Amino acid sequence: MPSCIDGISLTHLPELPLPWPAEAVGRLDRTEDLPGLVWLRIAGPLEIDAVASIVTVYRAPSDDAAAVLR
Repeated sequence: MPSCIDGISLTHLPELPLPWPAEAVGRLDRTEDLPGLVWLRIAGPLEIDAVASIVTVYRAPSDDAAAVLR
């Protein structure tokens, strides 16, 4: 089965008292000691959700001259 990713989203879930986005409410029990989090969602043939307090993003080198950061 070929794998295909239709979309990737990263949503900030701030600590209390700031509200969470409506689509995140009820997905995780919120407590006073819960830190700010990020919610990673990968959509395709299967949906993958991950919640973490730290996210690291790497940028792969590109052969496309227009993609070079200056």
